[in-house]
Amino acid sequence: MAINFRASKANVRGSVISIDPLSKTIQFCTANEAGDDLSISIANYKDRAFDTEQLDRIGKTVKAQLEKNPETDISRSSLILPDRLFMLDMVNIPVIHRKAMQHSLSLAIESIYNNAGDLNLMTYGVQQTKQTATYGLVGIRRDLLENINNTFAQNGVTAAGVTFASNAMVNGAMALNSKLRGETFMLLDIKGEYARYAIVVRGCTMGYYDLPFGYSMMYKSRIASEDMLFDHRAGELLVLNAKEKARAKELTMEGSFAPEAANGEEGTPTYEIAPDGTLSKNGRKLPKFMQRPIPRTKEEFIYDNFRIFIKWALDLINNNRETVSLAKLDTVYINMPSEYRFLFDIVNKKHEGRGINFVPLMPEDPDSALSANLELYGGFFLNKYNEANTF
Repeated sequence: MAINFRASKANVRGSVISIDPLSKTIQFCTANEAGDDLSISIANYKDRAFDTEQLDRIGKTVKAQLEKNPETDISRSSLILPDRLFMLDMVNIPVIHRKAMQHSLSLAIESIYNNAGDLNLMTYGVQQTKQTATYGLVGIRRDLLENINNTFAQNGVTAAGVTFASNAMVNGAMALNSKLRGETFMLLDIKGEYARYAIVVRGCTMGYYDLPFGYSMMYKSRIASEDMLFDHRAGELLVLNAKEKARAKELTMEGSFAPEAANGEEGTPTYEIAPDGTLSKNGRKLPKFMQRPIPRTKEEFIYDNFRIFIKWALDLINNNRETVSLAKLDTVYINMPSEYRFLFDIVNKKHEGRGINFVPLMPEDPDSALSANLELYGGFFLNKYNEANTF
């Protein structure tokens, strides 16, 4: 499958190859000579460990792409790899003179990572006070990076740079919105079938997370049950704990809890036996004190489902205090189709973010194909933004 679309005002050069386990595809993005037209070719990809067999499969796919489209130049490409292949961390060391600080940083890394010698690591300064300096750290297994580069080289492609998907996504956002460069924020890219978060501190990507569902679950006539979207045991435990805490304090909406569900207790998933004998999981029935009013309009249904993304954004911010404390994070930029822009006014009006503003990535809608391929577009800017995260 091929997709053609216009680039932004900034001309782009070269090509980008992305291995994306979330969409289960390998994507090849090339620019024309003028740098104002982009073309994407897509090949299917089965996600699994990056072992010798998998790399061989990827190499064959790359070679087939070259043979199938000889006019397309991907001989030198930026490579975008899955987030999970990279580790991100922070290291604090005392402030002393420069040479001694570099030595101290190396010692700190070796004390934290027993396998530091097996990692290809990059560091960058994030913050410095009179007493301590904070460095960001990004790494990938040295042998894995070498094997990936070798696989592409053996199949006709030289890597112009290698980074992870969330970082490329942030690069694409910075290319489209110059106000984001050097700033601290969260970026949320909601695609049809999945969503990707990134925490950015002073222009550097320092955290990432993804969800296995996207705007396709923002239904217009029913409420999505998060535990039906994916198996999230921590979420189930949260509801169970909330129920027990409420019972202990005798918190009720109408003097008592609702009767127990037919196949299980409130706050727990229920199960049914299908005609074929298989066991199917139903959505959780929440205690009354946790239930929200039933939506009445299409917009209200969409908003109620969108709140799942808001909840995850706030959870990620609250659970990464050490990272977000480096600089004030008060804005979440969201990239999603323009038909959902009405949600921003509702969310911010209801103060869902408790001091966090949720705003669209672009003040005006960009090219829909461009915004739908944010990480691919960002692959053209690996040497311009977030250079510390590019190998």
